[in-house]
Amino acid sequence: MRHHDFTLFKRKGSKTWYFYYRKGNERLARSTGKSLKYEAEQEARKFIDKGTACDVTLNNFSKDFFVWDRCSWIERQHSKGRSFSKQVAHERRAHLKNHILPEFGKYYLTELNKRSIENWLTSQAISNQTKNHILYSFRIVLRDAEDAGLIEKNVLDRVEPFGNEAKKRDVFTVAELKQLFPDDREKLLEIWGSLKHATCYIIL
Repeated sequence: MRHHDFTLFKRKGSKTWYFYYRKGNERLARSTGKSLKYEAEQEARKFIDKGTACDVTLNNFSKDFFVWDRCSWIERQHSKGRSFSKQVAHERRAHLKNHILPEFGKYYLTELNKRSIENWLTSQAISNQTKNHILYSFRIVLRDAEDAGLIEKNVLDRVEPFGNEAKKRDVFTVAELKQLFPDDREKLLEIWGSLKHATCYIIL
């Protein structure tokens, strides 16, 4: 069924109605989640009536996010009596600027999905602790977008955090070991202070 700005259709074997809509020069498909036609029309109309909401990119939405004295989310936290310091805001903004936005900034909010974000974060050569911090910052932004009615749900709400990493002990080269444990007793004591300390390190 064709309307002025969307077209309802069903996929083979599915009871759910979908609709086509246009975003710039693209024709995109989206599920209404409804099996009754009139409900599907209402759902599609509701989506279309959001107007420019569908065209908001992550870059645009997060332009001032976590920016001190400009972020409305921080203002709301303070008005609720919640603590959120300038230092934490700076760290969260760094997560956006240095990690999230270079990868996903040009995406429309409605295009972001759990799988692509998880795959990207998993592939990053950073510690799991840092990944969890980035994940938490991203989750805050998308939760605010959901509250603003720009997305139906926060795709990161049910993403599990990364596990704790056991610290690995670095392996020294032969040259480095000779520098740390010289044959000369006086030099050894100069480095470690006592034979006991040097022995304990070797045992560990």
